[in-house]
Amino acid sequence: MENIGIFSEQERMGEPLNYQQIDCAVRNLYGGWDNISEYAIQVLKAALDSESLKELFMEQEHEEELSKQAVLQVQKYEGGKVKESNVDEIIQKALSKKQKSRDVR
Repeated sequence: MENIGIFSEQERMGEPLNYQQIDCAVRNLYGGWDNISEYAIQVLKAALDSESLKELFMEQEHEEELSKQAVLQVQKYEGGKVKESNVDEIIQKALSKKQKSRDVR
């Protein structure tokens, strides 16, 4: 969610971020895109494509709450251990379930 806030603030200041700036930052800070989670990449792509960062921010806030609940559910009801190595997978499964439920409607 912080990423969306940064995008929004840059846009508000009249200096929106572009892909080249983000690519440079990712390479300098993380050594490349392979070291970034798929979830973070999806958020970055959505921010770059968004016409309403405020709306995206609110949606992202909701998605992160769902992700948190998914992780807690795995820990509590499925007896699964949540580790740094599997948290992205858990979140992706939760988001896929949410998308499937939207598609059914």
